[in-house]
Amino acid sequence: MLYSQRVAAMVTSLEKISDRIMVMHLGGNQRLSIISAYAPTESDKNEGLKEKFFDDLEKLIISIPPHTVVLAAGDFNARIGNTSRPVHPRIVGGYCYHELTNNNGQRLIDLCESAGMRPAHGRFQHQRRHLYTYTDPRAEKYQLDHILIRAKWYSSLTDCRAFNSIDVGSDHRFVSAKIRIRLRVTKSRKLRRDVFNTCRLDDALVQRSFDLELRNRFEALFDDLRISNHLEEIDKRAECLDKALVETCEKVLGKRRTKRRSHWVGEQTIHLQRKQDRAKEKYMRTST
Repeated sequence: MLYSQRVAAMVTSLEKISDRIMVMHLGGNQRLSIISAYAPTESDKNEGLKEKFFDDLEKLIISIPPHTVVLAAGDFNARIGNTSRPVHPRIVGGYCYHELTNNNGQRLIDLCESAGMRPAHGRFQHQRRHLYTYTDPRAEKYQLDHILIRAKWYSSLTDCRAFNSIDVGSDHRFVSAKIRIRLRVTKSRKLRRDVFNTCRLDDALVQRSFDLELRNRFEALFDDLRISNHLEEIDKRAECLDKALVETCEKVLGKRRTKRRSHWVGEQTIHLQRKQDRAKEKYMRTST
């Protein structure tokens, strides 16, 4: 899962449920759980594997508290068709890419019914080229990737569609959903410690000046104290030493300048990404 630094501050846990399912929980004034899933393919003959996947996903969704916003996104290898709308009008929206529902699609509909989820794509009318998410080697197009949302927040969705202009290094297209929910991080006060230029202590003259200044400040602070018992003396000495250290560092050493962090993406990575983009653009021109 990829998320911004702002979202990272709200992440409370990240859990692997199975080789095909993981979930990330976020705190804040509105709790949010995001599930990433990858279903077995429609052609997979192992029915037990499909049963286990959808059972695990259903149990996970049901286990999440009912007032938490739940989003489940991924490659479900599921085709949901318009013909399923009369039978499941609460689940299947009016703007599906396919006419017929396949086996995985029916399993996904059943999951939504039992776990209280809704597919996001059927709520919004878009051109057909904004609906399909995968093109096979024979140039056949399918809508296999879906974003599900807990039914309680279905009306909070503002859009859902597929994009061809965003390259994520996959043969599937990028699918995006917009939801109007405000998330705020509970602010906590962080103690900020100043970083002093301690490298200056390598100079013998600066070191002698530092020792003299620290001794004078500590003795001056300690002489002004009135101490009633031995335990209080220990605490007061520690407070005086801490204050004397900070004041001496500020006067003699000064604060160290912070270095600007380099970008987390290296030059080589950027070069390879541009090379990949040019190769893909060349392929798209020749294929059309």
